[in-house]
Amino acid sequence: MGKTLKKEQPQKPKNDALEMLESPWLRRQVETHLIFGILARDEKGYYPTFFKLDATPYQKSALFLASIKFSGFLISFLLILGSFIAKLRNDPDAPIALALGIIWMPALEFIPKVTPHQKYITIARILLTLIIIVFFILPGM
Repeated sequence: MGKTLKKEQPQKPKNDALEMLESPWLRRQVETHLIFGILARDEKGYYPTFFKLDATPYQKSALFLASIKFSGFLISFLLILGSFIAKLRNDPDAPIALALGIIWMPALEFIPKVTPHQKYITIARILLTLIIIVFFILPGM
């Protein structure tokens, strides 16, 4: 008679796709990022409207980071490919496109020893891009 039954709390249905985002490697990538680290800790959830998911702020940040990195890879790849095509056509802007493609290619931040410092990589990329724009693109206009 002394036994009391616990009421079980209704559990949310598990979403296996969202649970895949809980790996330690991805968590470290998101939390050390310049922008997405801040968004992952934000409880209000300032995200684009296409992320209407029942997910934690970290999971939304991880999805957004993955989509940005994939888009960045595609754009960098197209810049590098375009620079080779431009070189064949003797375009003087081919080295600039190649430099921008190499600078923004997502690769360095995935090295485990560099991951905690990826904020500085992003800042360096922005500064290098501004230098290229100011010294090479603007004077040629």
